[in-house]
Amino acid sequence: MENQANVIQYISNHLVTDYVDKLIKVKFSKVVLFTTFPITGAPNISDPRYFAKILNPEVLSDLLRWNIN
Repeated sequence: MENQANVIQYISNHLVTDYVDKLIKVKFSKVVLFTTFPITGAPNISDPRYFAKILNPEVLSDLLRWNIN
């Protein structure tokens, strides 16, 4: 029973390590967008919206495919 627990713990740690390793390989850039004022259409620089643009989505698709299996 103790061996089974050790095996389960090892597999769990190995899966987490692989998952984190793939997440580290994700490359992204930051995109900042601003809302605009309704009448003038000028950007409201006091209201930034931050987004992450993923530059290599194939890494994430590998993670999602791996998660389904």
